[in-house]
Amino acid sequence: MSIRAAGSDPVAKNLKISIAVSCVFAVVALVWGLVSRSQVMLLDALITPISLAGTWGALYVTRLVAGGPTKRYPFGRESLVPVFVIFQGVAMLATLVYAIFEALRIILAGGSAVAGGSLFAYGVFGTVLSLAAWLHLRRVAANRGIIEAEASGWFSAAASSAVIVLGAGFVLLTANGPLAWLAPFVDPGLVLLSSAMLIAVPFALIRKSIRDLQHAAPEPEIEARITQVIHEACRAEELPPPQIRLGTLGRLMDVEVGFVIRERCIQVDRLDRLRTRILDELQGAGYEPWLLVETTHKPEFLD
Repeated sequence: MSIRAAGSDPVAKNLKISIAVSCVFAVVALVWGLVSRSQVMLLDALITPISLAGTWGALYVTRLVAGGPTKRYPFGRESLVPVFVIFQGVAMLATLVYAIFEALRIILAGGSAVAGGSLFAYGVFGTVLSLAAWLHLRRVAANRGIIEAEASGWFSAAASSAVIVLGAGFVLLTANGPLAWLAPFVDPGLVLLSSAMLIAVPFALIRKSIRDLQHAAPEPEIEARITQVIHEACRAEELPPPQIRLGTLGRLMDVEVGFVIRERCIQVDRLDRLRTRILDELQGAGYEPWLLVETTHKPEFLD
C-alpha cells in the first residue's frame, strides 16, 4: 500500500515573479548597453532571454508535475523536474563558454572603451535587482528543484553585477593615472572574470539533478532522523526489525518499510499507526512522501 501526501507548491507564482523581473532587467540591459556600447551589458541582454525561455519552460513543467498521478502516469511526473534542470544547466554553461570566448576575442582586438560612471551605475542596478530576486527565491525554494535552479540564475547575475561594480570603480579611480591604458580592457575583462567565476554553478545544478534522477538517499541527518522514527514506531507497535529504503527525487521522498513476519496475520491498525508516524515526520522535514509498508513471510521478497 502506498500513500501520497497531497498539497500544492507556489512554484508557478514565484516563476512568474522571476519572469517579470527578468523582462525589466533585459530591457534595461539592452537599452543601456546599446547607448553606452558596453559588451558586458549586451551580454546580460543576451543571457536574460535565454533565462526567460528556461523559466517559461520551467513553468510548463511545473504545471505538468502539479497535475499529480494520472492513469497514464500513475506515479506522477516529478522526474521531469531534474531533467529540465539539467537542460537549464547545459544552457547556462553554453552561454558562459560563449561569453568567455567573446571576451577573449575583444581583448585580443584591443579592448573596448566604456564610460566608468555608466558602467558603475549599471552594476549597482543589476546587483540590487538580482540580489532581491535571489533572496526571495531562495527563501521559498524548500527543496523545489526548479526554484533552486531559478535562484541560482539570479545569484549568478548578482555576482556578475558585483564584478561590474568593482571593474567600473577601477576605471573611475585610474582615469587620469598611469593605469588608464587598462580601461579599454575592463569591459571584456569583466565578462571573462564573471563568466569564469560562475562556471561552477551549472555544473552544480547538473550534478544535483543527475543525483535526483537516481533516487539518491536523502541528506545523512534527515536519513538518520527518519530511520530513527521508523525504528521507534516499530518497537512501540512490537513489530519485527524493518528493512528500510529511502530515496529522494526533489521534494519527493520514497520510503519503503518491509517486515518479515512469523505470525500468520498482523493487525492492520498497527501498520496504520506506523504509517501515520512516518508521514508526520516526513512532512515535518519538508518532503512530499510516497510511503510503502509491506509484509511477507519470505525474506527474498524484500531484496
